[in-house]
Amino acid sequence: MADHIREAARCDAPLLVRLLHVAFAAQAERFGITPENWPHYASNITAERIAEKIDSGTRYFLLRASGEPIGCVGMEPREADAVHVRHLAVLPAHRGKGRGGALAAHVLAEGRRLGARRMTLGLLAADADLEAWYRRRGFEVTRKKHFEGVPFPITLMARDL
Repeated sequence: MADHIREAARCDAPLLVRLLHVAFAAQAERFGITPENWPHYASNITAERIAEKIDSGTRYFLLRASGEPIGCVGMEPREADAVHVRHLAVLPAHRGKGRGGALAAHVLAEGRRLGARRMTLGLLAADADLEAWYRRRGFEVTRKKHFEGVPFPITLMARDL
């Protein structure tokens, strides 16, 4: 059975949380992210928070391989002509096989389909490997910023659609 991406529903929030917790656990450990210092980070996020995001217009997409959920990505409307990528995640056992790229391509295509002209995202400024991964997909750094309630600087990236 081939990989399949479908839009997640509000009732998928617990599944999305399980995927995010596992997919982001190593990064959280590597950078010292805890529920106390960053409760809304992907490795700490709750199903209630995901449901709130869905209720406010964020769309999540689930990636399945052989029927099993192995990844996800969110896309949040921003300005009239921009969307923001959230929580692109692939379970560790399924990385290195183009699946993260497939999720990225999916949200890029979906953003274009919706008429967005720009896609943005944020990532830990200290994660040079992830920044390089997004650069290979056409994203460029727009700035680095400290956000209130976030204990680490964030690199903001964008690309035209």
